[in-house]
Amino acid sequence: MESCDVLIIGAGHGGVSVAAELRRIGYPGSITLVNGEGAAPYHRPPLSKAWLKGDADADSGWLQPPGYFDLNDIRLLSRTRVAELDAERRVAHFDDGRTFGFEFAVLATGALARPLPGQTDGQLPLLSLRDAADAATLKELLAPGSRLAIVGAGFVGLEVAATARHLGVEVCVIERESRVLARLASVELSAQLARHHEVHGVEILVDADVKALRSNPQGGIDVTIGSSAPREFDSVLVAIGAVPDETLARTAGLDCSNGVIVDDCGRTSTPHVFAVGDVARRPLQPFADSARLESVHNANEHARIVAATIAGAASPVPAPPWFWSDQFDWKLQIAGLLPNDADTEVRGDPASGSFALLHRVDGRLRCVEAVNASREFALGRRQIASDAKPADQLISAS
Repeated sequence: MESCDVLIIGAGHGGVSVAAELRRIGYPGSITLVNGEGAAPYHRPPLSKAWLKGDADADSGWLQPPGYFDLNDIRLLSRTRVAELDAERRVAHFDDGRTFGFEFAVLATGALARPLPGQTDGQLPLLSLRDAADAATLKELLAPGSRLAIVGAGFVGLEVAATARHLGVEVCVIERESRVLARLASVELSAQLARHHEVHGVEILVDADVKALRSNPQGGIDVTIGSSAPREFDSVLVAIGAVPDETLARTAGLDCSNGVIVDDCGRTSTPHVFAVGDVARRPLQPFADSARLESVHNANEHARIVAATIAGAASPVPAPPWFWSDQFDWKLQIAGLLPNDADTEVRGDPASGSFALLHRVDGRLRCVEAVNASREFALGRRQIASDAKPADQLISAS
């Protein structure tokens, strides 16, 4: 049986960041990083944007430069997965038959594409976008004049819609909620974002359910939306969110509830096992009692906290969550989480393509949504982090 001090399972943003941060703060122990893919660890956000456009490739998307892992004495195991985790005995069983003992384990298994209800048998060639292999498949299908249906109007769906239109693809976005980006954005931002997509030729259908899908003789897919007649598309991308890849954690007996439950330091219900990034449900006061966030910022910040705990170093102060997205000529940045009872102020003119939405509760800024407004975003993010009283706010209420 082989062994290491820290076994990191998953080589996305969270897993790689834990390894890198451990070395940055001087952790001397042995580190093994398990990468289920064959490719070197890479950035995920460009998959729906620059990578599909051809503006980025595998070589430009590495999370760390060539030689980084060897130089920093991090053992990278690619094309292999952990099949079973014995958390109590501190042993991991790999799918190739090897076993690894460890002092600490970090679950960085990420999330999986949520399947379309009723379409889990694989009979139809429905697309998803979670990794480079998915992106390569999608890229081959985005030919000018082709017809793409996107089920789901979250970040991934809208980013692919914008990219596909850039490539000359006809795009229809189908959303069962009453507005786009309904889980994260305000009503005001949703309306502006939908309008911007429609100006660029994206067809957006809200309050719309996919009732049936069927292959047709032309090689495409007929999609029945609500009670309407079937519509023919060349490809269908399912982008209705993600589910945490918590199978390994559950079989190891760790507490899970839509994510692996962790404390402020990233510890699971077994203290020498940690979870980080998309798979973890972490405390998030004052925004929520606990939440599972899917963002690069969350993965990187959470990794720093976990690494500090393992190394016995001072833990960084948690920062407010933030998200970003590029869609057409709009750079969208959101800091904080949107409260239900916020007072909203609009800064700037949405028609100009540069504006910000400031959301306050009892005078305190709790969320800022900025479109091509980097100053308002930066100031708002600092203000949310400091929990500034109204009299001390960097962005005052007008």
